[in-house]
Amino acid sequence: MQDLISTIDYLPNSDDNWTFIWGNANYSSKKIYNLAYSTIEAPRTFSLLWKSQCMPRIKVFAWLLLVDRLNTRVMLRRRKRRNFNIQSGVACVLLRSEEDINHLFFACSFAARCWQKLQIHWDLLLDIHARILHARAASQLSFFMEIFLIAA
Repeated sequence: MQDLISTIDYLPNSDDNWTFIWGNANYSSKKIYNLAYSTIEAPRTFSLLWKSQCMPRIKVFAWLLLVDRLNTRVMLRRRKRRNFNIQSGVACVLLRSEEDINHLFFACSFAARCWQKLQIHWDLLLDIHARILHARAASQLSFFMEIFLIAA
């Protein structure tokens, strides 16, 4: 550390000069944001979602689906809020299995029949983002995201 400090010129009669990492003294929240998130890449499904031709409320619903924030029974139980009156058990009415996003939208027999009618086949071993991209590539439809979003 001492060697590093010794390389800095000391000028006793000069004022301190502060600069940010981006090279100048001008602060900008946009520059801070870009610096903080420049290395993070969002899944491609988000750009496909926001570029789709669906109504904004469908896009917001799908965004909640993709970030696992829909109020399924599993999510409500996870929150553990005092004002939620969740019945014991988190079972799907049809199959008596756990009611989470994966089950409700992909694995439930009712959902599977709906997707089958639309000729969309899901690889349930993949995470939701990879699953959507895989099904989109298999369908070869330019409007696949719109079909998926409206059906969901």
